[in-house]
Amino acid sequence: MNLTPYEYIVCRQGLPSSESAPEVSGPRKSMLVVSEFIGCSPSLSGAIRVNPWNTEATAESLNEAISMSEREKQLRHEKHYRYVSTHDVAYWSRSFIQDLERACKDHFRKPCWGIGLGFGFRVVALDPNFAKLSFDSILMSYGRSKSRAIFLDYDAKEMLDHLESVLVSEAVVVKSGQFIVEVKPQGVSKGLVAEKILTSMKEKGQQADFVLCIGDDRSDEDMFENIADAMKRSIVAPKTPLFACTVGQKPSKAKFYLDDTYEVVSMLSALAEASEPDPTDLADDLATSVSSLDIGDEQIQFGNSIEGS
Repeated sequence: MNLTPYEYIVCRQGLPSSESAPEVSGPRKSMLVVSEFIGCSPSLSGAIRVNPWNTEATAESLNEAISMSEREKQLRHEKHYRYVSTHDVAYWSRSFIQDLERACKDHFRKPCWGIGLGFGFRVVALDPNFAKLSFDSILMSYGRSKSRAIFLDYDAKEMLDHLESVLVSEAVVVKSGQFIVEVKPQGVSKGLVAEKILTSMKEKGQQADFVLCIGDDRSDEDMFENIADAMKRSIVAPKTPLFACTVGQKPSKAKFYLDDTYEVVSMLSALAEASEPDPTDLADDLATSVSSLDIGDEQIQFGNSIEGS
């Protein structure tokens, strides 16, 4: 990864206590124009990203960076420096070791498959308990539950550039994933959001007794992991059925999978149908509600038969 933009940000920030540059004072400012092809580009959401092969667009971006207001340069620099200062070598080392430990945990029990051809060939390992989500099982659990929590990933296109320009000075990260554009506060993941929602439901006396989360992107893995630990942290009701489901049969922290988005839609349609009240029950409720009506001090009783005169 090209780290030169990170080094530039740190140099522009400087050291407040440095005696070598006593003339530096006031708010720090910086502006970046980076190639969209370099590895650090996604993490620098305040930078202007360009295709370096497009010389006209690159020239326009350079002019935009030079002409930008000092206040805007300061906001973008502060956002970048927060990211660089919190994602240091120690952070990435811990992250790498944690990912390695998770990947190696019980790896000898996991069945392995070779996928792809040529340079695209790779070996993937799946949890032995990884199984296709059963419609019958989830419908049965859904029907028995009263307080449900459902987390769904979403699709979006052609939003990345617009959102980055609108939210450039905000403490958020705009990322593009597999057919999605994701906006989230810095340091916040889908897993933390899901945990917060379940905790809030518990505090309101509506502890979830059915949890379903579906996603098909790497950013959903934190959510799958947090959902799996929800029972241990007692933020859901005891014996709550937890359905963490990824789309496609691939390595995942989810316990279940569906083959494609068509199966996801079919499953959600089945849940929607299960939520619709039975017409027979509606008729019974209506009959009960009109079986007796109070009009003033008199009560009119409706019988099941009609008497002729």
